[in-house]
Formats: sequence, C-alpha cells, structure tokens
Amino acid sequence: MKKIALTQRLIKNSSYYEIREALDINWGALIQGADFEPLVLPLKYDFRKLYFDGVILTGGNDLYIVSKDETDKLRDDFEIALLDFCISKHIPVLGICRGMQLINAYFGGSLKKVECHAGCSHLLSDGREVNSYHGFAIDVPGDALEALAKSADGTIEIMRHKKHKIYAQMYHPERYDPFHEYDLQFFKDYFDA
Repeated sequence: MKKIALTQRLIKNSSYYEIREALDINWGALIQGADFEPLVLPLKYDFRKLYFDGVILTGGNDLYIVSKDETDKLRDDFEIALLDFCISKHIPVLGICRGMQLINAYFGGSLKKVECHAGCSHLLSDGREVNSYHGFAIDVPGDALEALAKSADGTIEIMRHKKHKIYAQMYHPERYDPFHEYDLQFFKDYFDA
C-alpha cells in the first residue's frame, strides 16, 4: 500500500510555551478512503529517513510572508525543504489551501488578501462547487505554474506545475461529509500514476 505523507499545522499553546502539531482527524479517513496509508510528518524529524510515495501539504496557518509569525516560518522552512526533496526525488506533491500558497511562493509567485473566501462555497470555472476557507489567494502565479480553475471573481483556485508533479487547490477535500467521490478518485489517480 502506498504511503502518503502529510504535513501538520502548528498551534501555540496559550497557558505555557509549547508549539503543538495538529492535523484534522478527517485526513486519516480521506487517505484510507483513497486506499493509501497515511504518514504524519513531525516538524522536528528528518523526513529524509522515511519512505513515502507522495506528499500532501495540508492547510492551516498563514505563510510567514503575510503573518510575520515565527511559528509560521518554522512550518514554511520545513515545507520548503520537503518540497525541495520531493522535486529532487520526483515524488508527487499535492498542496491544499496553505499548501497551494506555499507552492506558489516557492516558485516566485505572490499572494493577495481576498474577501468573501472564508467559510463559504463558490462555483469554479470547471463547474464544481467547492468550499472555501482562505483569506489570502494567488496574486501572481509562480514560474511554470498554470491555473486550472478559478472562482467567479477570478481568484485562482486550482493550479499545477507544468514540469513537476505538483498540483494545488484552495478547497479542502477533508472537510466534506461524506467525502466527494471526485476527490477520492483524484487522489487515487494522482498518487497511483
């Protein structure tokens, strides 16, 4: 069974200094539904020692370039190193929400603040209605990234890299109950190919 590695959001504890890692519990069910085995990546573990067939850069947290929060920088640095590794080893990467923003920044793109994209749903140019939980969106796409779908206001919601096996989307497939069959099939096709 193929192993899909997942990154985690970072959360600062409020009662004493501790940074915690967290992952939506639905990720396990979604990965299982696509017939893969999940591998949760701890930030302070050398992922190069692990074996995995694909990576999902999950949502949560902002990028340091917009938040200036050192905790976000910790996650950015980890995911940038992971992206470097995946590109060098030809490991497929899927970015979800923050993951898409990180991929875009990695390739030299920029972000912009957006309104009416958090806690709602909207129709994409590919005809699907998707959820939306983001306050920042792609302003200028990074090098070799192409938009595949946009929302009605022109915001890029899905993109891919023209050369590397990197795909990214702003909507959260793990937040549907039940999961959409389209997303489960996409995961199977993307990571099995």
